[in-house]
Amino acid sequence: MVRPVSAIRVIVFPSIEHSNPRPAGRSIEKAYICRMSGGAGPQPASGGLLGRDTELAELAGVLARAGSGRQSTAVIRGRAGYGKTALLDEAVARARADGWRCLPVTGVESESTLAGAGLLATLTPLREYIAAVPPAQQEALEAALGWRPATTFGDRFLVSAATLSLLSAAAFHRPVLIAVDDVQWI
Repeated sequence: MVRPVSAIRVIVFPSIEHSNPRPAGRSIEKAYICRMSGGAGPQPASGGLLGRDTELAELAGVLARAGSGRQSTAVIRGRAGYGKTALLDEAVARARADGWRCLPVTGVESESTLAGAGLLATLTPLREYIAAVPPAQQEALEAALGWRPATTFGDRFLVSAATLSLLSAAAFHRPVLIAVDDVQWI
């Protein structure tokens, strides 16, 4: 269903390495008004999304920057039902078509109190690369995700380092896109 007026913001952060909790990013906001008429009416963008060319172009830019080796992050914000998931799905489809390893993750409210549920959902498809992770990090990550019994007290730093090592190992072969929907539940 096309909403009569929809505003979605694609906020692009040029780097995820900012120490500032509110990194300076470029914000794009556009309101679209779609009216149904007796004629053919407005045609969808190349991805099949009506009136989302600007946002799709911004997301394509994020993928292009990341694909060239620069970290790139975007947040899609907007009201419920206005197409944020459709935009995210289209970005994933385009990345996948370009040969990216896509890790779509959806936050689930009932799992929001489970520590590591989002991390488990994100990293499980990359389990084939676990041997590339240094042994201490590997043990910490596997224990944190329940892939093996814990033999020592957990170390958050090792789990974080192992996560980065695992993502790096996967990205060595092809670019990796982590697409999180309903991030508020992660």
